[in-house]
Amino acid sequence: MQYGNRLKAQAVYLNSYQLYHWHGYVNYSVIFIIIVQVRNLILNGNSALVEAIEPTLEAIQAQIKRADTVHCDESGMRVEGKLNWLHVLATERLTYYAVHRKRGQEAMRDIGLLGDLQGYAIHDGWASYFKFETCLHALCNAHHLRELRFIFEQYQQTWASDMFSLLLDIKKDIEAISSEQTSLEPERLLYYEEQYDQLLREGFEANPLPEQPPPQKRGRTKQPKAKNSAGYAYKSTKS
Repeated sequence: MQYGNRLKAQAVYLNSYQLYHWHGYVNYSVIFIIIVQVRNLILNGNSALVEAIEPTLEAIQAQIKRADTVHCDESGMRVEGKLNWLHVLATERLTYYAVHRKRGQEAMRDIGLLGDLQGYAIHDGWASYFKFETCLHALCNAHHLRELRFIFEQYQQTWASDMFSLLLDIKKDIEAISSEQTSLEPERLLYYEEQYDQLLREGFEANPLPEQPPPQKRGRTKQPKAKNSAGYAYKSTKS
């Protein structure tokens, strides 16, 4: 961890500013002791905080496991100069953070929440999430919008732009419904489903699956003729 400007300023203050006012100064060894004591105060405070919030963390974990919808993500971060991963699981009101040295399935199982989810896990499509089968899976529309924008801007495929607008229209309608409603009106849902399916068909037509290569023949691979040291091909003969 690097020292910030405030701590640097405090060290300079102790060493130099006191000399001007008190006709003396705090020497380097004393300043070092002060900084070490501040460091120990922070470490002890962190340890006390961890113990104090343990019941709160357990309560958050329990509520996330029972939630209908949980948003999941993982982001790289540095811990003591090495790459670690900050895993996040969140509902509308709760957020749980966990730091792990790995990003994938091993880390998710060590954290111990995804394996107990019963509702929807919303994520970016990272393959490790699909290893958890007790929950349902839904992909994040923020990632969809990012990819749709890329397809339209890079390849000029209009279906991607139309799908981008459709997803935003659906979001706008969802946000406008009253608190008494649990979903959009059936007619509106049917309209959006038809539009969605049509744009998917256009997307598949614009991006057909590649042709499968012909299966390779079984058996030993035909070996080339051997070469002598002069580089000329020759055939072996019986003596």
